[in-house]
Amino acid sequence: MRVRPILTALGIAAAVVLLILAVYRLPLVLAPEGLHELAAKERLDAAAAQRNQFATLLGTLVALAGLGYTARKFLLDRAKQDVDRFSAVVGHLAAEDPVTRSGGVFALQRLMEDAPRERERGLRLLARLLQRRTAGGEFASGPGDLVDAVTVLRSQLLGRGAPIELDLTGARLPGADLRGVRLRGARLARTDLSAADLRGADLREADLSEATLTGADLREADLRGAILRRTRLDTARLSGADLTGADLTGTVLTGTDLTSAQLHGLDTTTALGLPTGDALPAPTAPNP
Repeated sequence: MRVRPILTALGIAAAVVLLILAVYRLPLVLAPEGLHELAAKERLDAAAAQRNQFATLLGTLVALAGLGYTARKFLLDRAKQDVDRFSAVVGHLAAEDPVTRSGGVFALQRLMEDAPRERERGLRLLARLLQRRTAGGEFASGPGDLVDAVTVLRSQLLGRGAPIELDLTGARLPGADLRGVRLRGARLARTDLSAADLRGADLREADLSEATLTGADLREADLRGAILRRTRLDTARLSGADLTGADLTGTVLTGTDLTSAQLHGLDTTTALGLPTGDALPAPTAPNP
């Protein structure tokens, strides 16, 4: 025989008895002075009124407690559902079938929209997916699970929520559409972003060391304080970009369009590919 169910039943029974006694006796104990001096019928009516008021108050407290329990149970159930959904997404992303992986990518997008607290974890998962799946140069600009992953990643990095310092080190994303993304402080060392569309991207303080941005479109991008050591920016378009305080040690700038770029605080003495004597356009006022 199980002891715990018996003890639970006894506890519930004791609680019910105590509740009945409280409803019946406590109003009389708390009754105003002079109640016992009334006639029998008046005393009974007054006691009944007291009990009704007490029962109403007690019922309200019980209802509030039940509401709190229901809300807590709902939140716990929802958190469990989110965990289950995340686990299912991981399983889909690890599948060999690219169609299944695409389904996992869009399921993750829906999860991040339904449960914002899962956004950071979801973005880091997408970044790891792109790192691993593109290690062998698999990324292509045509339809596929990797392009879907970039699309979802971009949709989550367009001005919503707090910026996240993503790690995309070594990912190969040539031609990727990353317009307007917020990648401040991101780790993008050795990343292949050749011919990528990064117009208006926020890359402040991002680590782009040894990254390949050949032919990339970085017009109006914010690269303040970015680390561009030995980064390939040859033939890239940087017109209107802000490079204030960026590290250009060994950066390749052959054929780079720097028209109207903001270049305050730059040391270009070690940059490669700048024309002799006419290296850079006249600096413009920095962003506030």
